[in-house]
Amino acid sequence: ENDLQIDLTNMDNEQREVKSTEIKDYCKNIWYSDCESFVSTSKHSLYLIGCVSIDSDDVSIFNVCDQKEWKDNSIEQLAVWKWLKTITKDGTQDALCYFHNLKYDFNLLMQYLNIKGICEKDGAIYNVKLSYKGKEVELRDSFKLLSLGLAKFNKTFGLGLDKLEAISYEYYTPENNDVIVDKKVYRNALGSDKDKTTFDLIMNQDYPDSKEFNPTAYYKVYLEHDCLVLKKGLEAMNKILLDITDNKLGAYHKLTISSLT
Repeated sequence: ENDLQIDLTNMDNEQREVKSTEIKDYCKNIWYSDCESFVSTSKHSLYLIGCVSIDSDDVSIFNVCDQKEWKDNSIEQLAVWKWLKTITKDGTQDALCYFHNLKYDFNLLMQYLNIKGICEKDGAIYNVKLSYKGKEVELRDSFKLLSLGLAKFNKTFGLGLDKLEAISYEYYTPENNDVIVDKKVYRNALGSDKDKTTFDLIMNQDYPDSKEFNPTAYYKVYLEHDCLVLKKGLEAMNKILLDITDNKLGAYHKLTISSLT
């Protein structure tokens, strides 16, 4: 009988009150972005930057080659300013902007940003805070929430946004920007027979009556698609989380899946 008795004399020292963690609010002006780069040189550089708002499926794309030099600012700087102007609604609102694999995009953008702070650990970048016209812009890495490639979002969440892809990244240079070419020129620049077969399917589907096309416009279509896939994937994840937490906690509340868990 004595073996079944529990000594309670030290209870006060062995217990503590569990307090619920306060869930902080987040910026509601949410955007989803992606960059494309020139990769033909040893150092990648910014080419296109796209973005889409939580409030609309209209994707805005800014091409560095479309910018005209102004004062001492580079064309890359001017394109980044136009992107920042868009996501802050002309400098009137703070903004929260997601990139899938922020580290790569940030390396393209960092020299053109007014950076206030970076959350980084073991070489990984979780978020970046910067200012534009007195407003705070927070860049976050969606890969820290959804650790799967963007190409898998469509099947994972049933988005209905599947798309064939065949892109020659090395083809794109400032000199080739917006140049109309024969389809064969671009096809020959593709690296594998698989990509060439895919390209033929895309051309037969989207450009059946023309021998020529614009590779820059073609590239923009994929950038637009990637921005929308990122948006729809995060929205789907957010809905799932809100459903299982009685609308208390969603994807936008935390930086990582572990902190959400």
